[in-house]
Amino acid sequence: MSIAVVIVCFNSGESLTRCVTSVISQTLQATRIIVVDNASTDSATQDVLSALPARVEQLLLDVNVGYGAAINKAAASLSNCEFLCCLNPDAFPEPTFLETLHAAINHDASIGSIAPLMLNAAQPTVIDGAGDVLSISGYGWRRFHGRPVRDCDLVPTSVFSACAGACLYRLRAIIEVGGFDEQFFMYAEDLELGFRLQLAGYKCEFQPKALVAHVGSETTGYRSDFSVYWGHRNALLLVIKTMPLVLLPFALLSHIAITLLLCLLMARRGQLKVLLSAKWDALRLAGSFWRRRSSVARRQSVSSIAGALHWGRRQ
Repeated sequence: MSIAVVIVCFNSGESLTRCVTSVISQTLQATRIIVVDNASTDSATQDVLSALPARVEQLLLDVNVGYGAAINKAAASLSNCEFLCCLNPDAFPEPTFLETLHAAINHDASIGSIAPLMLNAAQPTVIDGAGDVLSISGYGWRRFHGRPVRDCDLVPTSVFSACAGACLYRLRAIIEVGGFDEQFFMYAEDLELGFRLQLAGYKCEFQPKALVAHVGSETTGYRSDFSVYWGHRNALLLVIKTMPLVLLPFALLSHIAITLLLCLLMARRGQLKVLLSAKWDALRLAGSFWRRRSSVARRQSVSSIAGALHWGRRQ
C-alpha cells in the first residue's frame, strides 16, 4: 500500500494548516504528502508554508497553472505510489478517511476512483457532496449537495465521478487516461477526468463511511465571475471532447436549451456577459478539442455510458 496525498493551494491561509494537520492525523498514514502552491500572493499562505512540518513536501510554482495541471506536476513524481489522494486546502478529512478509502478501492482493480461523503464544514448535518453527477448536457453537480444527511440514502454505490476536492484515485488509471486536462484550468476538470475513466472502463464508487468536512469555494468564491466563467466554458468543452458520437446530438441540444435558460438567470444576477464570454471562448476552442477526441480511450459501451449519465432534471 502506498498513498500520496496532494494538496493544491492558492492564497489558502490557515485552512491549509488545518488540512495538513488532518492528513498527518490519519489512522492510515500517507507515504507522501505534497503541497503544491499555485503562486500564492498573500503573506498568510507564505507564513503557513514556511511553518509546515518537514515531512510535508512542497512544490512551489512560479505561476498559477490551474488545479489539474498542479496535480499533474505532483503526480509526475509518484512512480513509487499506487494511489493518489487529492485534497483541497479547505477539505478536512476525519482520521479514518484514508483507511476507509483505501479499503474501498483495494478490493476491485476495476475501480479507478473513490468518492467520500463530503459534509458542509459549517453545517455538518448537511451534505456538500456524495460523488459527482454528470448530465447529458455536460453540466454536472455534486450529488445530494445541500440536502440534510438524514434525508438521503447514503450507501456504497456507483457514481459518475469523484470530486477532486477530496477523493482517492488509482494512480495507474490516472496515468493510463492521460491525467487531468490542463486546458480546463479550473472547474469540471474532475468531471472530465471522471468521464475518461468511465470510457476506459474504470468505475467510481461512493463510500459514505469516508468523511470529510468541506468549506467550498473558499478561494474562487461562490457564484463569482471566475467560477461562472470557467464552469460554463468547460461544460461545453467537456461535451465536445468526451461525449460518445452517438450521444453527441442529444448532448448539444440539451446544452443549448439549458444555456438559453441560464441566460435569463444570469441576466438577473448581472452575469450574462460572463456567461456569453465563456460560451464564446468555448466555441473558439471547439475545433482543437474536437481533434483531441481521438486521444480518448473508448473501451466502455455507449449503453453503459448513457446509463451512467443523468438525463432528467437536476435533483
